[in-house]
Amino acid sequence: MDKQHQEAHLNLINKLLNCTSDEEINPILAANQNLIDSELIQMMEYVAEVFKEKGDSNRANFFINLARQL
Repeated sequence: MDKQHQEAHLNLINKLLNCTSDEEINPILAANQNLIDSELIQMMEYVAEVFKEKGDSNRANFFINLARQL
């Protein structure tokens, strides 16, 4: 994965983290369909593990569930 693609994935993850409601998620994903790939899924799983280790099970579960749906 090149650095630019990785940064785009991180930006998308940050946008998802800043969602205040579930209704915001689908439009964000729809606007970034070109970034939805196996590398994004792996990054989401990694981010979920980081949140899990920090004791933030809500965010960890959010990314685990989202990765499974994608």
